[in-house]
Amino acid sequence: PMFLLSFTLLLSLLGWGTLAILEHYTRKAVSIWTALAGIALVLSFVPIAAADASVSAKIVLATIHISVAVVMITAMRRTAVRGRVMETGRITTNS
Repeated sequence: PMFLLSFTLLLSLLGWGTLAILEHYTRKAVSIWTALAGIALVLSFVPIAAADASVSAKIVLATIHISVAVVMITAMRRTAVRGRVMETGRITTNS
């Protein structure tokens, strides 16, 4: 369980960092990041499909993946900086 928690935390931080970098360089950071997160979720099913496990175990693993993805994607989209990129590459809010 500790390995899974650590791995989930590591990937979440990687996702957060990716979003922060995208926010710095593009106006469509949230859209791009959401697409990347969706691709990562789909790719996370490859090891589950390849695992030598029962169907019920695979369903539980897939459900865990989907649950974590929904929580993380929703949370990160809500906290994302929504703004515009200035010529300097810095984000300013639309106010």
